[in-house]
Amino acid sequence: MKDTLLKALAGLALVALLSFEIFAVVVVQGPPRGGDPANHVGGQVSAIGSSSITVKTRDGSSQVISVTDKTTFERNRQPASLGDFKVNDFVGAHGSRDASGQFTADHVTGGDAPPPGGPRGGPGRGAGGQVVSVDTAAGTITVKARDDASRVIYTTANTTFNRNRQPATIGDFKAGDHIRADGAPNANGQFVADHVFGGDQPPPRTN
Repeated sequence: MKDTLLKALAGLALVALLSFEIFAVVVVQGPPRGGDPANHVGGQVSAIGSSSITVKTRDGSSQVISVTDKTTFERNRQPASLGDFKVNDFVGAHGSRDASGQFTADHVTGGDAPPPGGPRGGPGRGAGGQVVSVDTAAGTITVKARDDASRVIYTTANTTFNRNRQPATIGDFKAGDHIRADGAPNANGQFVADHVFGGDQPPPRTN
């Protein structure tokens, strides 16, 4: 009887330990990144308000993008304002959601032509990897992707940057950093970034 009770207690202790380890892994790692809908919204414009853009996303649902006096805009690769956008434009927005789920944009980019690969967020909209070199004069960042291929990310005067979650410039990035860029290829096939973000920590791996 004593042996049976000890075995039962040992089993309960093992279950509790495993549960704690699983909980710890979830808390430390957090949710997977990459295409996080909390930070990115895009689609075809269906309505424009005084402080919002409503888009139809790839899954057919509607999403309201709120804008503020601090939101920056780019239409057809030119500095713009909310009033420059039109119904049926294609836009992508980078920002964040509040506790109620409302999305507020820091930067909105797009135009009258669908981006390569379809609506915003589709293939061609992103590039990233580990930084190999930074050429501030040319405005380029060369990265090594997961498949070991090298890729050059081109930036413009309108490209915005965040490094380690702080506003930055292209010159703040260093070889060895891990970055992600939102943008699209131009007519010459060069990937031009609207926004570049990352830092000295690699993103969590997702399986």
